[in-house]
Amino acid sequence: MTPVADSDTERFVERAKSRDSEAYGELVARYGGLVHGVCLSMVNAGDAEDLAHDAFVEAWIKLPTLRRDELFGPWLRTVTVNVCRMWHRKRHRELEILDDVRHEIDDPLDDGEERLDALLGGLSRLSSHHQLALALRYWEGLSYEEIAAFLGVAPGTVMSRLHRARSALKEKGEDHVSRRR
Repeated sequence: MTPVADSDTERFVERAKSRDSEAYGELVARYGGLVHGVCLSMVNAGDAEDLAHDAFVEAWIKLPTLRRDELFGPWLRTVTVNVCRMWHRKRHRELEILDDVRHEIDDPLDDGEERLDALLGGLSRLSSHHQLALALRYWEGLSYEEIAAFLGVAPGTVMSRLHRARSALKEKGEDHVSRRR
């Protein structure tokens, strides 16, 4: 249930738009249940609190764009739903990327959780150039040419960095398998 917008709420919204953090704190207190409830309806309880916080941060940033103060509740609900949707998209994309990278390195680990741990451990040990190349390619879905333009290097350099990064991940995965045996 959305809290009813009253004249006090509208005054708090007006003050918060002027970057009055105390007024915004009052809005957070009034609408915290709504935001948390929306998050719980879209994600698990463990992530709902973090996403509720993210929704309030996003609302604070976007608050100056709210045109009608009396519509704060519905507007905040929309912001919250969008934060949760973006979280789902990002999570889905990250899982797809990890799966793509795992297939590219042909990791022979049997247990999915161990495979993921080995992959993440391997990623953390790569150079920042290799991590960035992988992130731009798999997380952002950029082409070699787009990555090259972003990094200010030749497309061949991007291809080389990606190849070396995948090779290093594959090697780290094989090291992990040999240590398990």
